[in-house]
Amino acid sequence: MFHKEHPPAGVIHHRHGADSLTRYTELPSELAAALRAEAVETSDYVRRHRAIVHGLSVRLAASELRLVFGRLRRRRERLELPLAIEGAGVALDGALELEPTAAGPLPLLESSVSDPSYRGGLWILAIAAVADLTCPPRATPVSSMLPRTGGTDKAEASGNGTRRTLHQRADRRYSPLAPTLTPTDTTVAVLSSYVAGHRRRLLPGHHASSVATANADRVGIRLGTSETWVQPHIRGVPSDEVLEFHWRPRLVDETTVAKFRLG
Repeated sequence: MFHKEHPPAGVIHHRHGADSLTRYTELPSELAAALRAEAVETSDYVRRHRAIVHGLSVRLAASELRLVFGRLRRRRERLELPLAIEGAGVALDGALELEPTAAGPLPLLESSVSDPSYRGGLWILAIAAVADLTCPPRATPVSSMLPRTGGTDKAEASGNGTRRTLHQRADRRYSPLAPTLTPTDTTVAVLSSYVAGHRRRLLPGHHASSVATANADRVGIRLGTSETWVQPHIRGVPSDEVLEFHWRPRLVDETTVAKFRLG
């Protein structure tokens, strides 16, 4: 999978002063067709069903590799998720572009890569990680994973003031922890005070406020009928805290990841 490759098509160079990014939009043809198709399908799923925005950076450990995702940002009209991947003698820094109206694989905005021959494999790993971090499992209907509550988001915020955590009241709110993710002990403690940004399902006939809709739009989330958006928030946790998970990629066999030096 991670064999060496020629520079792919669909490459655009962006230079803004000292900042230089290369934007890739087509996966290398040298990668297996089935793998490329799966990466495109996963990208489309992220665009249609992304339900979670993390308010903290996230670090994933997958065999020899470490993937770190920063906070979602808008820069030069692009919605970007910063990323850094390193391990097994390779490293990549850049971002994935998450605009919901695009097609094909989530574009890679690369600032540096230690070995370009591994770009395609690292890119696909990043796409798989974003799907697990931000979307419900594909075997589960999205609507059934969203919380259900009555009233507008203003009404629902006026309850008893209790904030539910990621692991509490799973029947009322979608938990972003995919089965491929296992939090470290430190992160388990952090999750008790942390709420990721997420969709919330309203009862039929109710709708999101203009503020909630605008907040969702800013992070590239298109709310469905009877959905609202809850902003990420943290209590008693430093803003520079990092959520850490052990990750078992679905797109990539663990043995392949462990032998990342292939090529």
